[in-house]
Amino acid sequence: MNNLNNIPKSLKVDSRYLEQMLDMKNLTNSYKILWLYSIYKEVIRDKNEATVKKLISRMVGLAWHPVIYYKLNLGVQDKISDIVLYINDRLKVSREETEEYVYDFVLNSKDKELNKKLNKISLYVPYRLVRPFYDKHIKNRESFIGRKLNDYEINDYITELLNADNKPFYRIDKKDKKIIFGECWSEYIKDNQAIIQGWLNYKLIYYLQSKNPNTPSIPFKISPPAKRDLTKAKNYWKIIRSEIQIIDIYTNKLLDKTNFNNYGEISIDHFIPWSFVLHDELWNLIPTFKCVNSSKGNNLPDLKEYYDEFCELQYRAFTIARNSNKISSNHLEDYFNVNKELYNMDISDKNSKKIFIASLKDTITPLHKIANNQGYSSWSCKG
Repeated sequence: MNNLNNIPKSLKVDSRYLEQMLDMKNLTNSYKILWLYSIYKEVIRDKNEATVKKLISRMVGLAWHPVIYYKLNLGVQDKISDIVLYINDRLKVSREETEEYVYDFVLNSKDKELNKKLNKISLYVPYRLVRPFYDKHIKNRESFIGRKLNDYEINDYITELLNADNKPFYRIDKKDKKIIFGECWSEYIKDNQAIIQGWLNYKLIYYLQSKNPNTPSIPFKISPPAKRDLTKAKNYWKIIRSEIQIIDIYTNKLLDKTNFNNYGEISIDHFIPWSFVLHDELWNLIPTFKCVNSSKGNNLPDLKEYYDEFCELQYRAFTIARNSNKISSNHLEDYFNVNKELYNMDISDKNSKKIFIASLKDTITPLHKIANNQGYSSWSCKG
């Protein structure tokens, strides 16, 4: 994909600089993308300027769901990830909070350690993004003085160049610690905001995919989770329960009225957490008690403890569904996606169970391992 084709040309600004800002060859951390995205969010709100802390707070808000909700890796050296994890772990901000809530929390926080971390970000982020505009100037000065400029000298020089530029992307006010957006660039962004946002999303997805190569559904993990509809799964398991008694795999208790009083009503559980797989396919869903599902939360079930029971229950449900006139073949397509051979499999064949469970485990085992490596915790039912 040629990103330059997606960035509109302009008579007022040289839009090619945007691609230079986020050149993938030089993106070793997330901060350039998130900083530019934060500027975009302020500009389309018709803001002419913003404090550095405000923009960094927006960066943290943008990173919240990818890091905390979906447990994506931003890179070993990424400092934004450290800040996000600190807010969640130490300052106890819930993973369920919105981007705007996190932004507001960070912006108004008086926590000394948090503000120390934000200040470190401010020492380099505002300068690194716009450096491509002035690479030639920096090289010329280094050639003139006969040595390399250090980071502080480069920052001062970039500030000087920005303030002298007729059409800067923005100016840096060091005294008041704020960024003043360039008028021409602001107009360009507002005139092309839908395209610019799409381009920024593409860059963020591409970066996250490079840091999380085995993680599914990255494009859907840059935003808050959408509302889920488990109607199909609920209807499916309701029919299965009408045919057989089901033992909850986590508590070894029968799913019946007596136990509903102790453990809560029936709830549909994603064996591998939804926040990792981002789908509601039946092969990953089983009924459990509401209290148990709440306890399990966003964690991974211990495979040694629950894997065999899970596969056994799934196979029993599948065989019943194949013979039921109440369940359409469309419902079972989720299973056929795991292994197309299941579509024509003769469930009376003595090897059918072995084939079904092997197919299920071939799908779930690598997902479980990747999710565990990504930071999803192992869980066992205590009650």
